[in-house]
Amino acid sequence: MIEVEAGSGNVYADIGDPEAKEMLAKARTVSSIIRLIEEKGLSLGDAARLAAVPQAQLSKLLIGRFQTNALIDLEEMRKKIRDCKNT
Repeated sequence: MIEVEAGSGNVYADIGDPEAKEMLAKARTVSSIIRLIEEKGLSLGDAARLAAVPQAQLSKLLIGRFQTNALIDLEEMRKKIRDCKNT
């Protein structure tokens, strides 16, 4: 029989990450950025220009490499994309 253990709702806490709360907030912010890009029908290049970051940096964020980014920077990117007029 396979044992199943209920998670805490924060995968980072479940794996013992000391920055679990911040990592979850970063993950949720990046997820929100992805949703905004999709909802607005933006290309990666357009989204990067709006967020004022290099396209390569945004690409890394969108595939889950956001750990070294400050939460405040991710939130600023989300705000810039959210507040843009649809192209």
